[in-house]
This record gives sequence, structure tokens and C-alpha cells, in this order.
Amino acid sequence: MNIKSLLLGSAAAAVAVSAQAADAIIIAEPEPMEYVRICDTYGTGFFYIPGTETCLKIGGYLRYQMEYNKNEGSDYTFGKFARFAPNFTAKNSTEWGTLTSYAEIEFNWGSNGAFTINGAQSTNLAHAYISLDNGTSTFLVGKTDTPYHSRGLGGLHNGGIWGGVRGNNGNTNTGIVQYTFNAGNGFSATVAAVEGITSQFDPNFEAVLRYSQGWGVVAASAGYDNARDEWGAKIAAEVVFNPVTVGLQFQYGSGAVNHYGANFAEGAFGAWGSSEYSVLGYVRGKLTDTLTARASVQWFEAHDGVIVAGAELDDAFAVIGGLEWTPVSGLAILPEVRYTKANATEIATGDSVSVDQWRAGLRFQRNF
Repeated sequence: MNIKSLLLGSAAAAVAVSAQAADAIIIAEPEPMEYVRICDTYGTGFFYIPGTETCLKIGGYLRYQMEYNKNEGSDYTFGKFARFAPNFTAKNSTEWGTLTSYAEIEFNWGSNGAFTINGAQSTNLAHAYISLDNGTSTFLVGKTDTPYHSRGLGGLHNGGIWGGVRGNNGNTNTGIVQYTFNAGNGFSATVAAVEGITSQFDPNFEAVLRYSQGWGVVAASAGYDNARDEWGAKIAAEVVFNPVTVGLQFQYGSGAVNHYGANFAEGAFGAWGSSEYSVLGYVRGKLTDTLTARASVQWFEAHDGVIVAGAELDDAFAVIGGLEWTPVSGLAILPEVRYTKANATEIATGDSVSVDQWRAGLRFQRNF
């Protein structure tokens, strides 16, 4: 029994020693991995930047376009144009509201004959701004479309390649300081100080009143060109009759050289200055789930005394027709044609003359 007890005691002691030795070995736990987390607070596509509470979204588009241009009395030109435009949106909540920064960069290329960018490569910082939104008020500072011309505020348009003039004579995209009040019932009011054309502190001033509901939107805009002491205004309305949308816009510019008048004949035959009056009407309709048709007509009335090549400008009109086909998600194919006719009176003879222009484009655009 003594031998048996001794053996059992020795075995127990050995197990205890073994257990103590095993406890002494410490294996370091692996560092926790931080996976990218989806941020659905601000919509789809956002994710948290690792280690922060800032949500980031990366998007943009890639565009390739073929262009035909024929002015009366001149040979036609045919060119190609390409653009890659990535954009970055960062958002996070603060005690003052939602803080947003947005940037979009355009990398452009145009072949000889392209009227968008003629035979050159370029880089353009299309948007770079910071905004703070508390639901009722939005303060924005940076470079972007000015409120008078912005499609989301005062610049209703028909879309497509040539969407009709929204008053884009002068600085439509530049440095601004902007404040928007949102009443919460579809009504908003925006005021902005806009970078002028000189190196002095002489900003332009713009204001937009906008009312939107399920049936459509009405917007009234005004702008003052400080350096030239000129002004312009427009009122636009868009009404939805599913599947058709119609729009109408009236625009006035006080002087032939003015940021806030519509380009006479869309500047189709050179920089002819701003028209005094312009009226734009458009319609777009969804033909199928993947095919949309667009058409617009715009009339321009020139200021008195604007002389080009020995003739005083009278009036002009432009007609645009096109389609947008989205065969698969993220891809849009847009064929479009525009005809412009400008009328003038020869100073020497008093005879009426006119100039015609045809433009056609085929755009392929991949949005992501």
C-alpha cells in the first residue's frame, strides 16, 4: 500500500507541475481587424473611413463623345472628346449640423475638330466646396456652380448634350459664398456672393427663390454683374405629367456684355454677347423603361447695336432633339442634333441675312 500510495502521489504531483507549467505559457491574442463599415446614414455608397466617424463616397463618370459641326459657308468639322470625372463626398455629423465636403475633377481630352475642347488635354477642378447643413439652413463656401446657373437651384434644363441655355454667359462655375434657407414645405431661398471678373473685391450677387412639389418646380433667379453694372433675371417652371415633363423659361439680360443674359444663339457662331430676351421651352418623355426622348426650342432677341462682321444682330432660334438610352444600369447612350439659325441686318445695305449651323453628337457615358 505504501508503494501504491507513493506512486499515486508522484503522479498527482507530476500533473500539478505540468499544469503550472502550461499556465505559465502566454499566447498573445491577434490584433482585432477593422473591416470597412457601411455608412447608410447619408444614402447608398457611403462607407466609414477607418478609424473615424466620417463617411466617404466615391463616384463619378467616364464620357466619350463624337461631335459633328457645320456652319453655313464653312467646311464641316468632326472631332472626339473624352472626360474622366471622379468625385469624392465626405460627410459627418457635428453639433452644428451635417458637415460635407465635395470635390470633382475633370480630366479632358479633345481631338482636332472637337468643339468641346479643341485638340488639347486639360484638367479642371469642377467642384471643391465645404457646406454645413442643419436641416433649415445651409452655408456653403468654395468653387461650384453658382445658384443662378445651378441645375439644382435656379437653372432648370432639358438635359442631354445641349440642354438649352440656362444663362450661361460668363462665370457659371466659380468661387462663391452661399446661404440657403429651407422652409421645409418645398420652399427655399438662396443668396450668394460670386467671384467677379477683376482682381479687386467686386463680387457679383445672386438670389434664387425655389418652390418644388411632386407636380414639379418653379424657380425665380436674379443676378447683378458688379464689375459691369449690369443685371439679369429669369423665371422657370417645370411640370411633371408622368411619363412626360414639360418646362418653360423666360430670361432677361440688361446689357450685351453681362454674366446674366443668355448667350445669343448659344454662342454658336462666336462670342456674340448676351441676348436681351430669351425664351426656352422643352419636353422630355419616358418612352420605355430604358429610353427617354427630349426636345427643346429656344428663341433669342439681341440687344440693339450689336454688330458682327458688318451686320447688326436681330434674333435667333435653336431647336434640339435627342434620345437617352440606358440599356444597362450605369451606361447611357445619347444621340442628339441641334439646329441654330441667327438673323442680322447688313449695315451697308439694310438687307436681312442669316447664318445656319448644324451640330450633332453621340455620347457614351458610364456613371459609377
